[in-house]
Amino acid sequence: MPVEVKGRIKFNPDVKPDQSQYIIESPQLSISEEGSGNLEQMIDELTERVRREIAGEFKCAPASVGIIGYSMGITFSIVGPINQTLDKFTDIALKVAQSPDGDKIVETTSKIIEISKATGIPAQVVFDMAKTKLDAQKKKGKTS
Repeated sequence: MPVEVKGRIKFNPDVKPDQSQYIIESPQLSISEEGSGNLEQMIDELTERVRREIAGEFKCAPASVGIIGYSMGITFSIVGPINQTLDKFTDIALKVAQSPDGDKIVETTSKIIEISKATGIPAQVVFDMAKTKLDAQKKKGKTS
């Protein structure tokens, strides 16, 4: 019967040169190590550390510990677009508001935001749903 061991790799490519890019961990086996390299190297290092620790626990040679597979999940931590300022978007919004249909656009946008806040559905999804419905009505009106 196989033993399941969990491990984790945290990677940060934007660290200072004197800091580690990654941390590999397996709390079950008391593994915690820092280093630098690519994802393949990190996986290999964690795999070998798990193999050595299991071999130590069962008092056998590391070569006799067969890893039959592993699964991986990835979580990305993302920051918004770089070099974009709120002023830029405010200027665009002002130009839209001053356009001939500006009042309608601002009113519609406000309604979409209200619906989004009330329902918890992202504003873009509310907009897309409304646009799809409007397109279907237009298409239906043209064919009738």
